[in-house]
Amino acid sequence: MTAIQPIPTQLERAREYVYNTRAQATYRAYRVHWRVFEDWCASHGVPALPAQPETVAAFLVADAERHKPATLTARLAAIAWRHRIAKLPNPCDALEVRELLRGIRRTKGTRPTRKRAATLDIIRRMARAAGDDLRGKLYRALLLVGFWGAFRRSELAALRVENIAFTDYGARILVARSKTDQEGEGQWKQLERLADQELCPIAALREWLGASGITSGPAFRSISLVSGKLNDKPISGRHVARIVKLLAERIGESAHEFSGHSLRAGFVTSALAKGANETDVMEQTGHKTARMLVVYSRQQGRGARRAIRAVAGPDA
Repeated sequence: MTAIQPIPTQLERAREYVYNTRAQATYRAYRVHWRVFEDWCASHGVPALPAQPETVAAFLVADAERHKPATLTARLAAIAWRHRIAKLPNPCDALEVRELLRGIRRTKGTRPTRKRAATLDIIRRMARAAGDDLRGKLYRALLLVGFWGAFRRSELAALRVENIAFTDYGARILVARSKTDQEGEGQWKQLERLADQELCPIAALREWLGASGITSGPAFRSISLVSGKLNDKPISGRHVARIVKLLAERIGESAHEFSGHSLRAGFVTSALAKGANETDVMEQTGHKTARMLVVYSRQQGRGARRAIRAVAGPDA
């Protein structure tokens, strides 16, 4: 009996499902890292596909002079991915490559460079510096929603009006998909209506939606620098980061110290500094373990200081 062959549309759908096993941003990063490796191989007259373990090792040594271990690890992931989809042996699995990466990590260290947290006092100053025109309303809404909702920049960029439910106390916002929720289970974030209008995310969000006339689709959209008109497409995650940096400059801070991630880190840092329960903070951020809050908080050492005071006594 002849086996039934899948029809073309089924094969196409199968490829689509396989492609969605990882985030699109991951594939974009893979392509960038692979091009770097491919260009290096071309300049040295060695094949990139298939690559030999000694080629990958030589590439790591050369790249280690300019980049951190985290970047090297990402490069290896891209090389391994390219070989897997070509159904070729993975040179990154070779013992000499793995041991070389371990040696580079031990030599250079793996501590990441973290951006500064935009804590509540900084957020207030940024909100004041946003401006009152349409672009200023966008900046303020992004800033306050991003901070109070502990959003990632990609989540802000992907936010749709249909996923915002205004309530008596503020709003509930559905994050349909995020970095740690690639299968789309979704997470609800809460925003409170605050008496302090300068810091109220609900007031800022309603003001932006009303002024922009957005009633459906992407909630945050860029504004043309030339015409001043609102674009139909959603704002990008990089644009969110540029807005945070711009507002940091406006209040006299170094833009280099801030990023889109500063909003999320700022909420965690501010909440823990005020004595908020870790479980409550995790409910807003979506973290699964309290250990990750330590990574996000820029107020590390609170527990150590409490321990010292406990030993020294109240009169020390």
